[in-house]
Amino acid sequence: MVEADLSKLGLELSQEDQELLLDTNVIFHAAATVRFNEALRLAVNINIRGTKELLLLAKRMPNLKSFVYVSTAFSYCVHNFIEEKSYSPPIETDKILTLLDILNDKELDKITPILIDKWPNTYVFTKAIAEDTVRQYSVGIPTCIVRPSIITSTAKEPVRGWINNIYGAVGVVLGSALGLLRTLHCDPDSVAEIVPADYVISHFIAASWDTAKRR
Repeated sequence: MVEADLSKLGLELSQEDQELLLDTNVIFHAAATVRFNEALRLAVNINIRGTKELLLLAKRMPNLKSFVYVSTAFSYCVHNFIEEKSYSPPIETDKILTLLDILNDKELDKITPILIDKWPNTYVFTKAIAEDTVRQYSVGIPTCIVRPSIITSTAKEPVRGWINNIYGAVGVVLGSALGLLRTLHCDPDSVAEIVPADYVISHFIAASWDTAKRR
């Protein structure tokens, strides 16, 4: 196992670990902070800077067959209909990283509502920018972006109902089952786009294979 910190330059990888990783064939980049109310600085550092740093490392991998970036179906939720294409980001990667360098936390928190604008939270805001980070920094790398929706427990593999967190819909179900959550404010006409984790993983693998084949 290789430890890294997505929020740091160079991922804080040792020289030895970098050399070890250069022999990588496939990258599934699913690491991210998924907290909706995450402070913008941390969300940008992990979701955007981390993606940029990993892509820069990937460019040094001579045997890399595919780079799969895991985004979210809601990255561009400001649009009524999402197509399988790239969209213009709310702000360019290097511009948001520069803002982090010149503003302190108090200043950044103050302008966060202005920056994210139509995006409902820092999570989808940074994931939208990260998709463009992939587009910009993946030149020469066989790359694809997958956009899963709300991921929940497995349907079949490795066992039915497996889950390792209580985020999102899982937390709602667990809270209700334990009797801790008695009411929930929601729109009865809205559809929860929920997908089992094993379906998503199978899609990642298929996307990786297809990306390598199209190289």
